[in-house]
Amino acid sequence: MGAPGLAAYAASKGGLETFLKTFALEVADSGIRANGVAPASVDTPMLQASFDRAPDPAAARAANVLRHPLGRLGTAEEVAELILFLSSDASAWITGTVVGIDGGAGITRR
Repeated sequence: MGAPGLAAYAASKGGLETFLKTFALEVADSGIRANGVAPASVDTPMLQASFDRAPDPAAARAANVLRHPLGRLGTAEEVAELILFLSSDASAWITGTVVGIDGGAGITRR
């Protein structure tokens, strides 16, 4: 979704998604699947560093958490589990899609 001040970011994400869909079509005849993963805020040292740069790091973190209807940040392990699923035979019928793993952030504007 778009947000003020993030036009270049939004355009780059849209370009990646379109590239992924086109690439999936190009390699499907070879039996290759291509999917993407679109995480929202994942609790990592990099994200914490961005909070730490705010005047009130705890408030910055709390505001970010509020963007997610499930009421928390994601974990790297949760994203890894999705990637493992998409890499497994259990997802053999999935290609050309981007899977959001975002605690509901993509379905609301908070």
